[in-house]
Amino acid sequence: MASNPENEPTASREVEKPPIEPIRLPTVEEMRGQDIWNNCAVRSVVSGVMGGGLGLMMGLLLGALDNPIMQDEMTGKQQFIYQAKSMGRRSWSSAKAFAVMGFVFSAAECVVEKARAKHDTTNTVVAGCVTGGALSAKAGPQAACVGCAGFAAFSVLIENKVRHLTLTSVVDILTLRSITFEYCKNLRTLIIIHLNVDTVYAISQFKCLRTINLSQSSIKELPEEIGELIHLRHIDLSRSQNLGKLPDTICGLCNLYTLDLWRCNSLKKLPGNMGKLTSLKHLYVGLSGLEYLPKGIGSLTNLHTLDVCPLVSIDNGEAFQAGDLRTLNQLHGNLTIRILGKVKDGSQVSEAHLRDKKPLFHLVLSFGEGRDELGQSSVRIMNALRPHDDLESLVIYGYVGSTWPNWLMSLNKLRFLTLQDNSACELPPIGRLPFFEKLYV
Repeated sequence: MASNPENEPTASREVEKPPIEPIRLPTVEEMRGQDIWNNCAVRSVVSGVMGGGLGLMMGLLLGALDNPIMQDEMTGKQQFIYQAKSMGRRSWSSAKAFAVMGFVFSAAECVVEKARAKHDTTNTVVAGCVTGGALSAKAGPQAACVGCAGFAAFSVLIENKVRHLTLTSVVDILTLRSITFEYCKNLRTLIIIHLNVDTVYAISQFKCLRTINLSQSSIKELPEEIGELIHLRHIDLSRSQNLGKLPDTICGLCNLYTLDLWRCNSLKKLPGNMGKLTSLKHLYVGLSGLEYLPKGIGSLTNLHTLDVCPLVSIDNGEAFQAGDLRTLNQLHGNLTIRILGKVKDGSQVSEAHLRDKKPLFHLVLSFGEGRDELGQSSVRIMNALRPHDDLESLVIYGYVGSTWPNWLMSLNKLRFLTLQDNSACELPPIGRLPFFEKLYV
């Protein structure tokens, strides 16, 4: 009897999603081993040894193919010894050259990557230029320049051919699955522009992936399998306005340097184990929907960038508090502190120790929800949020106190001051500050 398609269950006609296997987080020993490998000196030495081994094999191969000129009166034994010595000299010379090449290239690429906190073609160009210049330096500056340009171009050619992939206008999951990644097993960079699907299932096959950019996408969640990509350095999800959650497995990415969640409006909460991202240096959460940061971020002592830090009045054991800022003294550049809810007094926020964060040059102090209930407590809060005296730019928003903080005139290098939506109170003579340039009201 022929089956009636109308009686078939609806689920059987839907596209089945691939099963999601449980993800094993890295053990402490594995994380320590990865930390050792992340050391530029270790990585350079290993690359040098591997380069030397490759050069040795190539030297043996080329030496075996060589046909040296020998004298007719040489015996078979003498010819064998002569050939062996020739192969040895060629192999040793090749091994030294490849060892130096591997060591210098790996060291330069590692240093540049750590300094820029990015993995892209620029790192390859710089590393190739340094390597080519170093190998050609003995022949003079002109040869060094030619070697720099030549090796950089060669490195980019190899890098772009097998390691970087950019896709545009992927509009459905079937299109994404139909893409053949057969020759991309060593992919380092994956950029998908305007990805119009809910999630990405095929990501786990790229075991060597260092950078993934899904900015401006329509994804609602990342797959659990992302925790398998232990070499990931940079994740860009900025302006993914439908993104509602991050998987807990993302906290197992012990090599992650950058996590960009800027303008992820639907994202309300981060995984609680964010403190395990010990290599994280840059975290962007500005204009996102986060109600609070997880408390574990306070243990990320290598963090250089935290663009927005919301401080909530309730302490449920999970929310990031002012005291958790105390150890983040490596913060650089800009920092926005948002006071949300009613804070009892300044003693709570004084634990942030902003005065110890010397690399900061731009600070925004913003009072949000519940500021009208603070009253004169806002004065004590502002006095407790004293930055270091070398601050160059300051923005105060939503301040309801009747007097300005007592540390304002101590900012001897202040150049720019912005005051928005504050209660009316008389300004101190900030024009007397030696480097002051502009006031924005």
